[in-house]
Amino acid sequence: MLKLGDWITMQNRDVDGIVTDITLNTVKVQNFDKTIITIPTYSLVSESFQSWTGMEESGVRQIKRSILIDMKSIRFLDFDLKERLSKIPSISEYIDETESKGKTLNDDFFNVHRLTNLGVFRYYFEQFLRKHPLIDKNNTIMVRHREPRGNGLPLQVYAFALNNSIIPYEHIQSGIIEHLLAILKEFDLKVYQMPTIDDLPDLSARAGIK
Repeated sequence: MLKLGDWITMQNRDVDGIVTDITLNTVKVQNFDKTIITIPTYSLVSESFQSWTGMEESGVRQIKRSILIDMKSIRFLDFDLKERLSKIPSISEYIDETESKGKTLNDDFFNVHRLTNLGVFRYYFEQFLRKHPLIDKNNTIMVRHREPRGNGLPLQVYAFALNNSIIPYEHIQSGIIEHLLAILKEFDLKVYQMPTIDDLPDLSARAGIK
């Protein structure tokens, strides 16, 4: 099931590193924090462990990161926002094509083709990933939201980086998420986060507390 040099993870035993020795009774793993853990060989049969060998051999590595969107900032496109976003050629074509499908409907309330700022953003960011030189175009590229749990709407980026070495991979992933966070305001979207001490004066003012 494994060989010397394999990267394995066993969360219940705090194992996350490279197999350095295998004997009949024990397996020795050097974690990435340079600690050495020895586990009984039978635990690899009786318990589950994750092997990263397939990922390393494929040459790509999965990006699966989520940020929380403030659901109060999600809305339909108004004239001003549509005009601003339409300055981006690829988005302009998407808006025109989608809205043309709903022109036969007289009732905007039931128009399934009516666009939201989050829907346009998901389209934009998928296009951004497809044009990214360090993202694998042969694997799934997707921007989706997951089930909300009272602390915002999780917006998930799902793609595969073309470099699976830890440092280049983290730089690719970080750059993508940083771009996402920086561009959100252009779509009038906000990130959900817990109030900090800097928010207290504003909260007090709204509550009428001096």
